[in-house]
Amino acid sequence: MIVRGQACRGLRAAGSACRRALSTPSFAPAGSLAWPKKPRVLILGSGWGGNKVARNLDGNKFDVRLVSPSNHFLFTSFLPATAVGTLEFRAVQEPVRTNPNLSQYYQAKATRLYPKEKKVVCTDIFKEKEFELEYDFLIIAAGCKTNTFRTPGVDEREGIEVFFLKHLYHARQIRSRMLECFERAAMPARVKPGEVPTAESAAKRQEEIDRLLSFVVVGGGPTNCEFATELKDFLTKDVARWYPDLVDRVKVTIVEAGPKILGMFSEHLIEYYLAGLQRKEVDVRVNTLLAKVEIRTDVDTTCGGDFTVAHLKNPDGSMEVLPFGMMVWSAGLAPVKFLTENNNFEKGMMGRIKVDDYLRVPDTGGCVYAIGDCAV
Repeated sequence: MIVRGQACRGLRAAGSACRRALSTPSFAPAGSLAWPKKPRVLILGSGWGGNKVARNLDGNKFDVRLVSPSNHFLFTSFLPATAVGTLEFRAVQEPVRTNPNLSQYYQAKATRLYPKEKKVVCTDIFKEKEFELEYDFLIIAAGCKTNTFRTPGVDEREGIEVFFLKHLYHARQIRSRMLECFERAAMPARVKPGEVPTAESAAKRQEEIDRLLSFVVVGGGPTNCEFATELKDFLTKDVARWYPDLVDRVKVTIVEAGPKILGMFSEHLIEYYLAGLQRKEVDVRVNTLLAKVEIRTDVDTTCGGDFTVAHLKNPDGSMEVLPFGMMVWSAGLAPVKFLTENNNFEKGMMGRIKVDDYLRVPDTGGCVYAIGDCAV
């Protein structure tokens, strides 16, 4: 919560800085202290930064337009709670079009930038048709995407057994898959007509149930730790009533490649939270690397679906195979495609746009700003 509070204060300051800068007469056309028409402010992104600026700018003074593939602002701090049903999805989102200062919204992705012409090329998310938007001021608040570090099998199984936790649809997918795992585990074993169950088939059935009820969380940051806690509470309270014969077989594992979880927090807080996870019987693996995700083709599943396993590299260098029914991956951030494919600005750490003390992108005449996770 400390980090979130600092982030919110930073965004408020960023919104105020942009508002003051855009209101300064020195940005008006040469030879005039007033704009002949309302200057157009184009905002890329509807997250924390973009939403804050769009709501702080005066719609009577600026032609505020926003481009984002997401037609809502998402309160990401509560996303783990929606995945397990503690909160409903509608409680953590705010439609973009409810902003009274917004003159136009485009549900699209920005693909190319031409700063000299002051134009942005966008692609709509429905028919993938391109269109151009002109601007007087551009605010890039595109955020970041999930970084898989090219781990084999993660991208290939994303949306099937592996899920990210960054957008609202991710939370919906996680909730659906979680319940699917329990329903599959509750089904009777598949037996061919006339076939008599054997001890071997019964053992395979139990192995499959254990796999389905194994939930792996990759990454030891605040989002994943909160999700693991929410998940364990959901499993021990709600699921215990619905699947009383299965709840004792549930296993939750956190896999962190670094030496500790919540690395940005104090040691005292880390120890306190780790003790809470241990009381909840969450298996925490630090200094453990997820090497790859694999589908075992040599195993015949008794509940349908694929037999998924995670290959873990333990601290001592040994390899371990961990079967799982669902994996939630939130292990890092990477720049979005708009940043990696545009070389119109200088990049800094992790491919982020370099800005000055006023969030302006250098060499753009004071007309392009970058804020939030995409800037440094």
